[in-house]
Amino acid sequence: MGTMYKLFVFTNEAGWVIYQQSGSRSYCILSLSCLTPSTSCPFEITLKMPAPSTESKKQTPLNGDSGPKSPAQICCSKEYYMPDGDVWALVKSDTYCRFHSYWTRNATNFYESFLEPGKKLEKDALPGTGPEKAIIIRNATIQEFERFLWVFYNKKYDDYSEASLEDWFTILRLSHEWGYEDVKAMALRYIKGRAEEIPDLVDRIVLYEKYSLPSDTILPMYMTLCTREEFPTDTECSKLGDTRALQIHRARERL
Repeated sequence: MGTMYKLFVFTNEAGWVIYQQSGSRSYCILSLSCLTPSTSCPFEITLKMPAPSTESKKQTPLNGDSGPKSPAQICCSKEYYMPDGDVWALVKSDTYCRFHSYWTRNATNFYESFLEPGKKLEKDALPGTGPEKAIIIRNATIQEFERFLWVFYNKKYDDYSEASLEDWFTILRLSHEWGYEDVKAMALRYIKGRAEEIPDLVDRIVLYEKYSLPSDTILPMYMTLCTREEFPTDTECSKLGDTRALQIHRARERL
């Protein structure tokens, strides 16, 4: 009997494919020169391979090695692998996204954040120009990066209600790290508009400070905490930290 293989095919200038043996964790990369960059990605092929001979099963790997190690599975984002995209990003080393570079023009340090320390950005050699030069996204999961791209590719234009509050905090963080000031401002508007989803005042302060919201947003909450009748509880002090809790107690004494 033979073995069924499912081939996951991806595109680049040379053409290449990753195949997976059914029911196995074994993966292998094969080269296919017949592919072109216009091929839709990904697509699947099923291939039946003949069963290995008895003799091959008896062979023992040299030095007790179990054979060559296969690379981890790599796949393409179902929604954000654009066939005409000119920027490749590999998220967490296992998922390709391909999008359009014009979304990076308003960012102050998108490309710079992916350079090695000490290296300068060369405009004629930008990272992400192909799968072999893909930008490696380490500060976001595929779900987080896809949600960030959704800001640009949202088909509902002025309706962003689909995003959760957690999504907006992720968008805020990534836009801050990559220098998307307009996206950051938009995320701030949605977060402020949904403040009631974080009913606990101290939880809101801690979360806003974690994501570096502007001080003019956080200061009024501290004023409320300092002027309310009840002292901060032990739980609230634990969340705020010793230094911040002490500052609040001193401020309350002066009022």
